[in-house]
Amino acid sequence: MSSMIKTLLNSLPAMVNILILFSFSMIIFGTIGVQLFHEQLKYRCVKEDGIFTFGSGRRWEGEEWQMTIDGNDVFCQPDVTTELLCAEGYVCLERENPNVGLTHYDNMLCAILTTFEIITLEGWTDTMYTIRRANNTYLYDIFFVACVVFGTFFVLNLMIAVQFSNLEKAFEESERLAKLAEQKAKEEELESQKRDTADESVSCSDSNEMSQEEKDRKRALKH
Repeated sequence: MSSMIKTLLNSLPAMVNILILFSFSMIIFGTIGVQLFHEQLKYRCVKEDGIFTFGSGRRWEGEEWQMTIDGNDVFCQPDVTTELLCAEGYVCLERENPNVGLTHYDNMLCAILTTFEIITLEGWTDTMYTIRRANNTYLYDIFFVACVVFGTFFVLNLMIAVQFSNLEKAFEESERLAKLAEQKAKEEELESQKRDTADESVSCSDSNEMSQEEKDRKRALKH
């Protein structure tokens, strides 16, 4: 566990650079989103009978909104081409943005939040389909595909690559230290064997000298 924590701490300098790149990419895509989709998700086609205006508060429960055959809200844009106008009997009014007002590109903060949601692949296709319905074109799908390819497949995987590289270096270092410790243990064992052999030879020479002295003493006694 300590080696893992050390590895994570050692990878922080590289991770800071990647986080800067990640933040920069979210700002870039958020800015592009604001320029392309500003206030395009807040207008709905509402039935003219018994409608509530935006200034009267969120009393929209009694409204009847125009729906597609798939059960989705029909988006509209005021003062644009007939392709984005409401059907007969409905009027284009300003209402709340999707997902409780969180998914939109009306300001930079929510644009960056929406971009982050897309990069994490959490319902990014729903946002793409919503923008497609609001503009009645497939052209803006390129924006979302580019956001996913660059933000997810490049930047996030780059973070994983940095962590993997640091973990691999940590494993190699641990293996090197283990080999050094094993080599040191072998050298100490050899030194111990050499000392034991030297002690045995010294003891043998001492015993030989003692036996030689005894022999000389015996010869002296005989004479």
